[in-house]
Amino acid sequence: MPVDAGGPAGSARAHVAGFFGPRVAAGDRADQAWAPRPEGVQGAIRRRHGLAIGLPAGVGVIAVVAESTAGTVAVAVLVDAVRLRATSKDGENDKSQGREPAEHGLRLAGPRQEACYAAGLMRALITGATGFIGGQAARRLIRDGHEVVAYVRSRERTAELVTEGVEICVGSLGDPNAVADAAAGCDTIIHCAAVTGYRSAKRAYSWVNVAGTENVVNAARHAEVRRLVHMSCADVTLTNWERLNCSERQVLMEPPLGAHAWSKSLAEEVAVTASGDGLEVVALRPAWVWGPGDTSRLPELCAEGLSGGIRMVGRGDNLVAITYIDNLIDAVVAATRAEGAVGGAYYIADNEFLSLREFLGPLSEALGLATPRRGPGLTLAFAMARLRSPTSDGLMREDVVIRGRGVTFDISRGLNDLEWEPRVGLDDGMEALGVWAREVGGAKAIAELRRPPATAESVNAQVQAAGGD
Repeated sequence: MPVDAGGPAGSARAHVAGFFGPRVAAGDRADQAWAPRPEGVQGAIRRRHGLAIGLPAGVGVIAVVAESTAGTVAVAVLVDAVRLRATSKDGENDKSQGREPAEHGLRLAGPRQEACYAAGLMRALITGATGFIGGQAARRLIRDGHEVVAYVRSRERTAELVTEGVEICVGSLGDPNAVADAAAGCDTIIHCAAVTGYRSAKRAYSWVNVAGTENVVNAARHAEVRRLVHMSCADVTLTNWERLNCSERQVLMEPPLGAHAWSKSLAEEVAVTASGDGLEVVALRPAWVWGPGDTSRLPELCAEGLSGGIRMVGRGDNLVAITYIDNLIDAVVAATRAEGAVGGAYYIADNEFLSLREFLGPLSEALGLATPRRGPGLTLAFAMARLRSPTSDGLMREDVVIRGRGVTFDISRGLNDLEWEPRVGLDDGMEALGVWAREVGGAKAIAELRRPPATAESVNAQVQAAGGD
């Protein structure tokens, strides 16, 4: 789709003389121009292109990337000079205004990576975008004006993301070519997809968390992605010992506790050691993530709380490290751009020192649950957990350690390198959680969001595609 610099388009460009955007790489094809719908031109250019171009509201021009005698630059042309990319909402607007609906999903090319980067905006691929952390990351980036592609296993639970302007790409983490195709035109990947919880099969943890991360890394290189933000977790140093003022400098002298922690530790190593040769990797290790929208850990806690109260280990006097979801997403955004963080792994936690009881008490109140109940002491609780199978009721070993051992993290390295700091405190977070819980129907409705653990058979397709175990 050539963009004609003369005639009407030329006059449109003259109309906004002095508002050229940042240069992009010479040689980019002019027939790969991309443009949003004309409604709200100025905001659309700012949000979706990342082009430093100013236009008066209502001007019938849009920004595209086109070749000129000076190289490839961002210019403004008349709306009619380019084909448009349309979302489902655009189609509805067209119908309501008597226009022929634009084709849904038409995309001739993404915004130029260099232009987006120069203006601080990006096109990001997010894996696991239907999950708690990935979904919140997608919504934040869209709200901040970035473009987001969600890489998901199926279209289930994607309706809200589509409504908010997220592009959906269905595929498997077991297919690096599919991941690379989805990442084409992106300058950032935020890798949140993982098997979570402590009751899934080790085979599932291995193939999704470890092999899946390796596939994402390979896809990022193939697609020439600039930055990979890997969502690790604080469990990479989980053992049956206290972790007080634990920092990234401390080396674990034994394997982490449980198959989940083991897989996340290996996945983080795969990601961080891949940093270099054009790929910048930053890994984040959030502590106990909580807040509105939690469909990961909170459903289990609600089910537990509805049966007499959330269980503590002993009296719940041990310190606990927590991470409010908005504070974590702030760190994700910071990790996409922090130059001093490349190649690092960072603990992400709230800066409040709380006992388990001081956290679970307000949490239970916000959810309308009974007061947390006292349980067996650490030694007995851990011994009992060792006898349980993943299919039985009761706390797993990892649950016992997280609820029974003292843990705080030194987040000073993240504060400095990421130029980030937690901004939402416990009281404000609990208030937001309570509002959300009431909106979705309370603790009972949240408990019904529980998902079954991943079985060994659940990764058969991925294993077969890779040639077997």
